Amino acid sequence: MWNRISDTLELPPGGSLVGMNNAVSFLLAATGGFPKATDAQPRPMIRTADDTGPDAKPTTIAFIGVITWQHLANVPTLDWRTQHPLSIWRTNFESRDCECLWLSAYQQLHPTIVPCSLPVNMTTPKSVLRGLGRVYSFVNDDTGAIVSTSAKFRSLLIANTSAFGTASNRLRLYSLNLVSAA
Repeated sequence: MWNRISDTLELPPGGSLVGMNNAVSFLLAATGGFPKATDAQPRPMIRTADDTGPDAKPTTIAFIGVITWQHLANVPTLDWRTQHPLSIWRTNFESRDCECLWLSAYQQLHPTIVPCSLPVNMTTPKSVLRGLGRVYSFVNDDTGAIVSTSAKFRSLLIANTSAFGTASNRLRLYSLNLVSAA
C-alpha cells in the first residue's frame, strides 16, 4: 500500500505516523515534487513539530517507507525536530530512488507510465535530525544510479542536537548504516 503526497506531512506535537510494516506501507513524493518547495525553502516529506515544554509528548514514526525521487532537488524525506527524548523513528526504508525503476515492479498493480528522469544534485540533506529521541535501523538505501551519474547529496545531517540534550537525554542512533552503492 503506497500513497503519493504533494506537500509536507506536518506531525503535531506528540503525533504518530505508523504503517503496517516497512515493506508494505510507503509514502512516495509526487512525480512533480512539492509546489511550495524551492531551493531556498525545501519541503521535506515529513516534518515533526519542534515541541518543547513540560507538556511535550513523544512523537512516533514507525513501520513506513519514505521515498523521494532522485530528480527532485528540494524534497528531502525527513526533518526530525521533536525535542522529546522518548520520541521514536523506526525505519529501515527511507530512500531517494529513480522513480521509474522503483515503480516498475508495481506497474501491473497500478498501471501508470512515469518517464525516467536523470538525478539532480540535492541541495539539502535527504534526512535531517535536529532534535532528540531514538532512531532505529537507519539505512542509506539509495539506488546506485545516483552515484553512477555523479549527482551529489548528503544522506543524513545530524545538527544542533547537543543544544537540547544532556548526557542522559539526547539523540540516540541504533543500527546506523550509511553505506552507499558505488
